[in-house]
Amino acid sequence: KQDGNCNAEFQFFHVAGASRRSTFVSHVLRRLLRDLREHFNLDISIDDADDEKLPWLFPRFLEAASKKGRVLIILDGLHRIGNGSNHDKVAGMKWLPLQYPEGVKIVLTTTTPSLYDVEDFEDEHLVGAIETRELKKKKVFLELQRRKWRIEDMEGMDESQAKLLVDAFCKKFRYLD
Repeated sequence: KQDGNCNAEFQFFHVAGASRRSTFVSHVLRRLLRDLREHFNLDISIDDADDEKLPWLFPRFLEAASKKGRVLIILDGLHRIGNGSNHDKVAGMKWLPLQYPEGVKIVLTTTTPSLYDVEDFEDEHLVGAIETRELKKKKVFLELQRRKWRIEDMEGMDESQAKLLVDAFCKKFRYLD
């Protein structure tokens, strides 16, 4: 979220996995909708909304916010976000609208270790868990392809590459002035 005189831009960043609650759709949406409401002074309440109603409110909030300014939502670790106890990640993507109003951009990331990261381990349960995560990642990609969303598949960056990227972004958008 950007503070100061520029209320026309809203930025939301969420890292799934930073806490246990951060992996629940209801937590992500409640936090996002609350922040949108506060930032754009929206007259839409979520106080009485149960968790199942939040995905239905999400497009309504985005539509209202887009009339007041630009919205950027960055969700890191999409493959970790799910629905409560069953944590079905693909079903958990149903909360993402199929279309977004003009002025709303969303960036989603999904990563998972690959089998070569654990080749020294002989624990078949660990390897099985990695294979399960790879399958979930593939399901996320298939769902994003089904929606015809732009996908960029990238190798991981080392620390120096990440620093260059962040510095370039900050310079471009004048965060380092």
